Order: sequence, then structure tokens, then C-alpha cells
Amino acid sequence: MNNGTTLLTQVNKEDVLYGGPYLQINPDIAGKLGLNEAIVLPQLHILTQENPIRIEGYNWVHKTYDEWQQHFPFWSKKTIARIFHRLEKKGFIIVKRQFHPPFDINNYYRIDYDNLERFLEDNE
Repeated sequence: MNNGTTLLTQVNKEDVLYGGPYLQINPDIAGKLGLNEAIVLPQLHILTQENPIRIEGYNWVHKTYDEWQQHFPFWSKKTIARIFHRLEKKGFIIVKRQFHPPFDINNYYRIDYDNLERFLEDNE
């Protein structure tokens, strides 16, 4: 009989469970901000450290929703847009929009660590 257990014995179990890129999730932040937001914030932090674009003394990252979907393939572009909009509305991220003709809008993102820290401290 061929079942899931037999299939797992044919491949390296470590690769199935631990292969590929990881997303870090802080359970405390997930409980206070929501799971989706707790998935996005660490990834945004990592990207601003690895490939920063320096604007006004801060590290920013430039990504389109198509590019964000490569980091979060389990979400639609609409879901990604909603998550970023919520984070921006709550003041946890800052989005800088650059308009370039014709009709090209570039978004740059960074975390507002001060607002995020205040919120987390106030909601302990």
C-alpha cells in the first residue's frame, strides 16, 4: 500500500520539512498585530539590512507586489497589498511612493521601529 509514510521514506525527510527558505514568526507579535503582519515585518527587516537603499538616513527596500509575491508565494497580490496597507495605516511601516512617467509608481518600504516598539510596549 502506497501512503504518505512510504513516500516520505523515499525522499530525505529533512528536505521535506526543512528544505528551502524560512520565514521567522514571533508569536508575541503575531498575537498583537496578526499573523500576516508578523510574517511580513521580519522579512522586511531582513531585506532592508541585506540590500538597503539609503534614503533620508534610513534603509529602505524597493519591491513591487509581484516581487513581494516571490517572498510570499502563498498569498495573492491583493492579500499582500492589504497587509502592507494595514501596516502602513497603523504606522508600523512607512511607504515612500516615487512617481516616474509614464504611469510608473515605485514603492519603497521601511519599518518605523519607534512606532512599532511603542505599540508593542503599550500592549504588553
